[in-house]
Amino acid sequence: MQSSYKPQALLALITAAALAPFLNKAFYVDDPLFIWMAQQIVRHPLDPYGFDVNWSSFTQPISAVMQNPPLCSYYIAAIAGLFGWKEPVLHLAFLVWAIILIIGALVLARRFCQDAFSAALLTLFTPIFLVSATTVMCDVMMLALWIWALEFWLAGLDRGEWWRFLASAALISAAALTKYFGIALLPLLGVYTLVRGRRFAIYLAFLLIPLAVLSNYELIAEERYGHALFSAAMMASSSISLATRPSHVAQLLIGLAFAGGCLISASFFAPVARRGILLASVIVFAIFAIAFKFLIVSWVYLEGNEAAVWLEGALFAAIGAGILALAVRNLVQQKNAEALLLMLSVFGTLAFSTWSRLIMARPIVRARRLASINSALVLKQAMSDSWDIGAFSITWSGGVRSRSTVITRTWFAEKFSLGRSAIQI
Repeated sequence: MQSSYKPQALLALITAAALAPFLNKAFYVDDPLFIWMAQQIVRHPLDPYGFDVNWSSFTQPISAVMQNPPLCSYYIAAIAGLFGWKEPVLHLAFLVWAIILIIGALVLARRFCQDAFSAALLTLFTPIFLVSATTVMCDVMMLALWIWALEFWLAGLDRGEWWRFLASAALISAAALTKYFGIALLPLLGVYTLVRGRRFAIYLAFLLIPLAVLSNYELIAEERYGHALFSAAMMASSSISLATRPSHVAQLLIGLAFAGGCLISASFFAPVARRGILLASVIVFAIFAIAFKFLIVSWVYLEGNEAAVWLEGALFAAIGAGILALAVRNLVQQKNAEALLLMLSVFGTLAFSTWSRLIMARPIVRARRLASINSALVLKQAMSDSWDIGAFSITWSGGVRSRSTVITRTWFAEKFSLGRSAIQI
């Protein structure tokens, strides 16, 4: 572990420089939902969901529109109550979370790869992270809490210090109250801890703390609003008719394309100079191109260039599939608890963002209209032709379920009546 803080300081400066041009960016997409809730909290601190909104051309309770926990809005309320509600104020407040996240990526990457600084930079310049970090939504905040919760837990297992597990449990609780996807850390850390050694099983008791926090949150919400908010969010997919939902194959193709597009910067580290990998990449691309053309594009009406759509979808899906293959390859080669942790992070996040209520990118930063964050940290090891998946899979799982932020109506979202789709990191 490096003792110098120069890398952290440099990363903080680079992150601030990358995001500073967006400090005056207008609020957009779902930003108003979080701000309106923050304004409600200022007026009624113990009643965050006690108001209605007209979000879809008719009035609804805010809990039916924004199925996220309130901690992010409490943060906005605290900042805005002191410094005002202007865009630069709130964007600057969320820049803090982006810096905390990137520094956390550096610290965590040191456990898994040789060039942790490059891994953190790749996280920063992943498309989905840059998009998500210029909003005032909950994705980057949740992912920052996610990464540091993971780091404290791993450090606790290394050193046997109980306070690190307690800190991790508190951070998991905060992550879950920022975005429900944060609770996914419980099974992830539970499996990793048991695989690492049964002697560590006693520390799993600390994971009961986030469960207790979320359970009490559910009880309080049900008493105040007549229904449990977390359970309602988990059941939201039932509101989408099976008749309008695309097939599982189509969802998988679109999910892989979202992953590949959001994490496309990872592809620049692929050892494509090796003939076998290049040939395999071409074959995979051809398979996905055929699949997109006949399973997706042929079933919808497109006003634009059809070929551009299915070729782009194939390219992004091939990159997404390559990321999954990288996780499997790493586990086969390493055969250890760390490799399993990385693979579960990648596959779990993809499954959530693909088969949840919407096809989303924000679980890929990890959670509703993509998040998860999760951010790409795939790196080529120094002086080696092999891939290093370490930091990538961890940041991917956050939120980087992480759900990132550019929510746009894509052609497949409109055609399959999936509502807004998130194109995020």
